[in-house]
Amino acid sequence: MNSREAEERLQYMLKRCDADGYCKYYTKEKGCDGCCEAVRIAVRELKMEEESFPVIGGGAIPWKFIEPHDPWAIKNHGQTLERLAQRGGMSWEEILAVIRHKKDLEDDIGERAASYAVLEEVEEFRNRQKRRWIPITERVPDDDRYIMLSFANNYPLLAIGRYEGGAFYEGDCDEPCSRYGFSVNAWMELPEAYRREALE
Repeated sequence: MNSREAEERLQYMLKRCDADGYCKYYTKEKGCDGCCEAVRIAVRELKMEEESFPVIGGGAIPWKFIEPHDPWAIKNHGQTLERLAQRGGMSWEEILAVIRHKKDLEDDIGERAASYAVLEEVEEFRNRQKRRWIPITERVPDDDRYIMLSFANNYPLLAIGRYEGGAFYEGDCDEPCSRYGFSVNAWMELPEAYRREALE
């Protein structure tokens, strides 16, 4: 389910909720405040499938990026990130304050500048995620692409290899690492190739 499908499902569930009249919090004056089970399920599915946290006015940021800052969301807004997501998310400025662990930003920097600052930190987060060792118990890499391999038993050397058909291979070897007695315990994305920066 992609985000558009999840959003359509949410709208359908809200209409059904209203039509069936089973939401005890729904009123014609107030409408739905997003507290019913239908909304919780749809938002949870959207979060799990897209792993994103909504930004008021449009857009989203990775859930894994904002999730560690849940205590600050509670401190600043009196609500968990999940509840805030159910209610439509936060503005860029609110997100920036939460991820910087501040009650308010010192200056009213505006939504555009706050969005740039948040997206810059999201990019740094993604780069850190790419550069970390991922235990094979957490997940394995996609097939047929080169990665850095780490071996069990405190084997001191690393290798560039690939994962293919349920086994790890060193370099372009046709035999899996296990055939030679090497057990891969973690892997990491390779860094991008060096590019000489243009002289200014």
